[in-house]
Amino acid sequence: MNFSKKLPKISLASTMKESMKNLGDLKSLFLACALLLSGCVTATKPVPVDAVTFFSSSSNDTVTAIEVAKDIASILPDLSKYPRFPQTTVDSIGVTHKTGIIATAIGEKVIIEYRTYYWSRSGSSMTEAVTSSLCELAILPDKDAPGKFSITSSSVSEKPGFLLLHIPLKPFATSDQIAADIARSLSLLGPKLEALIMARDERNAKLKLIVNNRLAAENFVQDQARLQRKKILDEAVNFRTTMKIGVETNCGPIVDIKSDMVKVYFPVKNYGTEQWIRRDEIFPPSAPCRFVDGKYQLP
Repeated sequence: MNFSKKLPKISLASTMKESMKNLGDLKSLFLACALLLSGCVTATKPVPVDAVTFFSSSSNDTVTAIEVAKDIASILPDLSKYPRFPQTTVDSIGVTHKTGIIATAIGEKVIIEYRTYYWSRSGSSMTEAVTSSLCELAILPDKDAPGKFSITSSSVSEKPGFLLLHIPLKPFATSDQIAADIARSLSLLGPKLEALIMARDERNAKLKLIVNNRLAAENFVQDQARLQRKKILDEAVNFRTTMKIGVETNCGPIVDIKSDMVKVYFPVKNYGTEQWIRRDEIFPPSAPCRFVDGKYQLP
């Protein structure tokens, strides 16, 4: 009895063909997933902003372009129709999204960035991707009109971000939407910017008044001190012409007079009770008397 069984023949060529077909199907599946995850990626071509130039005037020419840039950076997030950064959401599989607008003053320019964060946690590791739409505002003083500044915007350009396996991240908004939002925000910026500039001018004026008042007070004190000093010197000149033994000076009573020197009774530790002072350095009792290391100090 023949128990052998006829087995089908398997060729190497057919095996490789089947494997390539499977790999092709896997590649197609991967590409489909990538397209599904990435969504619609906007073009990276710069998109111009409609409102490109306008003027902001201040009440005087004390405000600098750098100060205007800081004001614009603080106002723009509130004017945009998009929320202030960051607005955070977490989906059911632990992916964190942060979206919003940041406006940063860098010198006399403002960089406007519409940003999307994507954080994906897998165990102890984390994948992060960021995509941004960028626009730059240049703030330049008007040479012909002190206190006025022109604000000029650049085109909106996109800075793409990528997820794991280099899958592109869907941006927060398309470049043309961002350009429209910037144009709208710039159209609303004028009154708010002017209000901030006026408020700064008022603060500067108040600070200037405080400084001027302080300087005036200091000058008054110095003037009074000079007048008092002159009065003491004038009194001393008359006093020195009428001095005699027993008369009270700024350093006590006179006990002896010799030519241009006057001896007074004024105890000084380690230097005795009587001290010699030059006649032209003695003062009436209204002036102070002080010795340092036994040496008389002019008041």
